[in-house]
Amino acid sequence: MQDKKACIARGESLSWLDAAGSPEWFYTLKPDVVPDQIDVILITHPRSPADLTCFFPWADRLDEADQDQLLRCLRPLLLEVVRIPGLTAGMMFLPVHAGDMLNPRRTPVARHILMNEAFPLATRFGAKVVCLGGLNGALSRYGKRLLPLARGTGTEITIGHSVTVVCVWETVLKALAETGQHWRSRSVALIGMGGIGEGLLNLMALRGQWPGRLMLVDRPRQRGRMEQLVRDMRIPASCPVNIVEAPPGEALPFDHPAYSADVLVTATSQANVIDIDDVRPGTILVDDSQPHCWSREAARKRVLERGDILPCDTGLVDCSALHWFSRFDFGFAGDEEARTVAWSCLVEGLLKGLDPSLPCTLGHPDRTTLMAWDEAFHRCGLRPAPLQCGGLMLPVAAIREQFRVLDLRSGIAPPAG
Repeated sequence: MQDKKACIARGESLSWLDAAGSPEWFYTLKPDVVPDQIDVILITHPRSPADLTCFFPWADRLDEADQDQLLRCLRPLLLEVVRIPGLTAGMMFLPVHAGDMLNPRRTPVARHILMNEAFPLATRFGAKVVCLGGLNGALSRYGKRLLPLARGTGTEITIGHSVTVVCVWETVLKALAETGQHWRSRSVALIGMGGIGEGLLNLMALRGQWPGRLMLVDRPRQRGRMEQLVRDMRIPASCPVNIVEAPPGEALPFDHPAYSADVLVTATSQANVIDIDDVRPGTILVDDSQPHCWSREAARKRVLERGDILPCDTGLVDCSALHWFSRFDFGFAGDEEARTVAWSCLVEGLLKGLDPSLPCTLGHPDRTTLMAWDEAFHRCGLRPAPLQCGGLMLPVAAIREQFRVLDLRSGIAPPAG
């Protein structure tokens, strides 16, 4: 058998067959040297069929059925290894689309690949920290299913939700600041009250920073939980809170109250909950959903044609302070600057690898956990990535002017200074 590491070091993309003729694993790697140990490994997955072309450019010539067949033939993909001062990190992808992971017929297959192929491979590389991106947290009961497999390996598991919450919060604040708006004077709708939505409430409570009005939106079965969250948070009377139900399994109708909010923060596991055509002019959107909560193509089109909304991807962190530089093209906007951007779930692993005293995030992050990660995020000089939407750097200056005109028309006074 060929020496695997020597082939990888030459930048080759190879698969090796075991005795039964099936792939043992498949690498697509282009680092100069693959180390014996990878300290931190992110395990994530393609968000949509379009992501497959990031790995294999020729895959755009395949129809959806052939792309699906290709994924079924692959094993976990170790795409890149990056060295930063203090550790080495790798990115590993499950060959399963987000939509398939939500499909009850495919969920057991995805869980098997995660638990019996990807995670054991990560431990064989000597990973001290395995971070779970995308839907892998939910797939593994927020990392807890993997704990028995990690015993005795020296590997810790974190699901990335703490840094994701911090990144979403910082992206919202950045979007408001760059469009000349103030957090405390705006109405905010949180759509999806899972770990990220609950974490945002906890972070607001920790900082004592509440918006002018708050709306919590989720499925009818979550109403009781949302009511309990409001009681637990002790939200001040200066921030009125509405709890609004969303139709299960459907997009929000055009007249849903969420569309009246100034800021829509979405973190759901249901695709296309928001119709971009129904979004009110002057709205900021910040989406951390898997799969996407609103169409990136429709949002880019509206920005370029009308420039009256600010649709932001989130979960993207500027890691230049950590000397992070990726060779792999993940489609982030910003040309060479994009190479210093990393997903928030990976950043949680990087920070945990650099500071083992940070708590692992397993389940929904509580306030103590969030406080530790919030402090680490800022202590290390991290920032949200430049505002972007599906690979388009948003023309914030032009959008800010549009927002100013809309405010004047509606009688809203411009901010002081």
